[in-house]
Amino acid sequence: IITLPTMRTQVSRRIQKNDSTFLTKIDDWLNFRYEDILSRYPWQQVFTQTTVTATDSSETLVLPK
Repeated sequence: IITLPTMRTQVSRRIQKNDSTFLTKIDDWLNFRYEDILSRYPWQQVFTQTTVTATDSSETLVLPK
């Protein structure tokens, strides 16, 4: 998993700037790009709701694909 701090570190190394002003600008840029990428995909189609009924005597539960 690549986290925001990991991305920040990688970008700051590449541009060779790691002072607090640039780290803040990098965070802003990363967040902007992340939101831009997320806004391009219809995420509503990915997430679905399913109701599953289970009994307390069952040790396993098979979820739909």
